[in-house]
Amino acid sequence: MVSKLMENLKMKGGNVDPNLEQQPSVSEGPLQPVDVTAQSHIPQPTITGSQSSTPTTVIELSSKSEVAANIESLHSCFASLDSDIRDEFEELVEKGKVNLKAVARSAAAYLSIKVSSLKYGDVDELFDSLQPHYDFFSCGGVLKHLANKYLSNVQTELTQYIDSVDKFSESSQLKHVRLAIKEKLSSLPAAASPTTSNQTKPFIIKLNGRWEIMTLKNFKRVLQYYFGQEIADTCTIRDIGIGSVVATLFIRTSLSQSLIDAINNKTNSMSRLGILEVAVDNKVIPIRREDNNNFDISLQQSVKAGYSFEVSMLLQLGADPNSKDERGKSAVEIANEGGHTQIKEILLTAGGEETGEVEWISGSVSLTKPSAGQCQEVISQLTDNHQEINLHHSSPDIVYLLMSLALDIRTIKRISIHNTKIKKDVILLLSHKITNNTSLEELWISDNSINDDGVIALTQSLINNKTIITLYLCNNPDITSTSAQSLAELLLYNRTMSVLYLNGTNIDTDGVLVLMESLRTNDTLRRLVLEDNKHKQTCYSLPYYKTIENRIAFV
Repeated sequence: MVSKLMENLKMKGGNVDPNLEQQPSVSEGPLQPVDVTAQSHIPQPTITGSQSSTPTTVIELSSKSEVAANIESLHSCFASLDSDIRDEFEELVEKGKVNLKAVARSAAAYLSIKVSSLKYGDVDELFDSLQPHYDFFSCGGVLKHLANKYLSNVQTELTQYIDSVDKFSESSQLKHVRLAIKEKLSSLPAAASPTTSNQTKPFIIKLNGRWEIMTLKNFKRVLQYYFGQEIADTCTIRDIGIGSVVATLFIRTSLSQSLIDAINNKTNSMSRLGILEVAVDNKVIPIRREDNNNFDISLQQSVKAGYSFEVSMLLQLGADPNSKDERGKSAVEIANEGGHTQIKEILLTAGGEETGEVEWISGSVSLTKPSAGQCQEVISQLTDNHQEINLHHSSPDIVYLLMSLALDIRTIKRISIHNTKIKKDVILLLSHKITNNTSLEELWISDNSINDDGVIALTQSLINNKTIITLYLCNNPDITSTSAQSLAELLLYNRTMSVLYLNGTNIDTDGVLVLMESLRTNDTLRRLVLEDNKHKQTCYSLPYYKTIENRIAFV
């Protein structure tokens, strides 16, 4: 049955649906102790949907109806799994291979409880007394411990089931889990409601309402981050309330004090993640004073402190990676200041923009590693006195953004791009603007910025351009003789260009000869700059060299 569940598990690749349901308003007032004795055991889901054939790390969120179906299916599978585990233990006990008291002792030692708190007259009695410590959501603790130690037949089934719960947790938002749980509880008879015992205590967490969009997996990660793997593995979820997310769990009585200590030691961190209050055994500990959906300040604080886990959670809670602190510094800049490389990568992946340098000089502006926002700001601040734009160490996307804007400004006479890869696709997208521009006179693309494909696309755009006089393509080792024919055609048809720099490329002898031939028919190019040690002798040997020598320079 678990195998079938795994086959149908919903883990679809794709983007998270941005049209999430509007979150309910956050309820005001302190957290009210929940009457845990009236809570019934939370329902279990079936896991529906298909697995994407495309490898991806992005999990598509399940819909409300899918979560409900998945819970029902998990509940059914767990009931079968629990029965199989008990059956195998009964068989081992009957054959004298396992002593039930030893099993109870092992379980008690794992749970840090007294053996006398468990009943072990028979297998059912033992597992019934252990039920406060496991359920269909949380069976990776004592149940897994006992199965690994004593059982063989059901280990694979249990492992598959735990995997299915993990995948369900990754794709299920708390708001949908809450609704499914409520519907399941309302259908259960009163006798099915669990009761507290001296083995467990209620543990209630009140979170900001924004947590409704977070997945069950993220909630468990937070439990593990603050309270350790033991709590995350052994606590059982009993309810998820409405308004602010109020999660009611059961923990082992022996863990109560360590839980309180962890809360007191990590109050500031928990506050940043939108944890409002925590109650252990109905003792409320206030955490966060203000309850709002603005996590930007929290993000900046977490980045500064170097807490990558907090940063990841806050970004998923809606914190803006480009928000600025009181100094005007973005989260990426704060990460740079602190040397937090991993956090910087997390921010950039989430849409954060790396702020570069902008230098204004009389008549020109230079941008180094600029963000999209900086490019747009620079363009908006250009005046008629600014005729030159220089871009250094950037990306193809920024090249497209900057040039698409700059080519529309009639006062710009020169654009220089250095140490920035310009892809063929970018040039093709800009082709129309390059061809029809009526003001640009110099285009510099140098220092490992363009290859043959880019040059071929660029020459096609420049053939009918009427204003560019200088094309500077030096120090691009990826330019080879493959693009020589296209450059020769440019010289054949373009009657405006007068200077072409090709030094520092890998155009070989055959490519140079093609260019030399084009100069015999081109009478407008005044200077062709080539590599001295590569091309000089080749050119000198040409029978018509004297007719073009004053138009060639070797450097």
